[in-house]
Amino acid sequence: MEIGRMLCIENIYLKEKLNTKDEVLHFIGEVLWANKYIDDKEKVYEGYIARESEGTTGFGDSFAIPHCKSSAIHEAAIVVITLNRGIEWQAMDGKPVDFVIALAIPEALSGTLHLELLGKLASNLMEESFTEGLRNAKNKEELFKVLKVAIEEEEL
Repeated sequence: MEIGRMLCIENIYLKEKLNTKDEVLHFIGEVLWANKYIDDKEKVYEGYIARESEGTTGFGDSFAIPHCKSSAIHEAAIVVITLNRGIEWQAMDGKPVDFVIALAIPEALSGTLHLELLGKLASNLMEESFTEGLRNAKNKEELFKVLKVAIEEEEL
C-alpha cells in the first residue's frame, strides 16, 4: 500500500504535552485541519469520540490507534503523536498511553482502506521489532521511515 500524503513529516508530533484522551483527540483534529485533510474539525472530533464510545482504541503496550470515518474527511491521513507522559486511555492492558497513531478515513473509503490500515498497524504492533523501532526513533524522520516500511509492506 502506498502511503502517499497519508503520512508525512508534518503529521508527526513528538513529546507533546497533552494530558487527556480528549485533548489528544482535539489535537488530532487540529493537525488534520491545519494540513487540509478535513472540512470540519468538530465533526471529525465527534467521530473519534463516537468510535471511542464503542470500545477503547487503547491497543496495549502504551499504544493507541484512534480512528475515525467521516464525510468531513476528504483525504485519508495518519497522525502520529508521542506524549511526554502516559495518559489514561482505558487501554486493553490497563496501561497509560504515550504513543498515538491516529487514522482519519473518508467515508467513501471506510471499508477497504480503513480495515487494511488497522490490520497492518495492529499486526505490526504485536511485533517487538516494530514497537522498538518506533520507540527508539530519535526524530520525526526516523519515525516516518519505520511506519512507512510497515504500512507499505506487501503481503506475501
